[in-house]
Amino acid sequence: MEEIIQIFSDANLNWITVCAVISGILYIILAAKENVWCWLAASISVCLYMYINYDLGYYSQAALQIFYLF
Repeated sequence: MEEIIQIFSDANLNWITVCAVISGILYIILAAKENVWCWLAASISVCLYMYINYDLGYYSQAALQIFYLF
């Protein structure tokens, strides 16, 4: 367990990235259970990834997230 914590602390992740990953994983879990709330988790994940990609200058990746949203 300590090794996993060390890997994540060395990665220098910010809170937006962590929230995007968590909401993406939550989407997969909820979709597997056929829960309607999976769409909310997916929308949150896509919006966060859109912001991350735009902020990093990956404009085509940010535009691709719009496709995933709709």
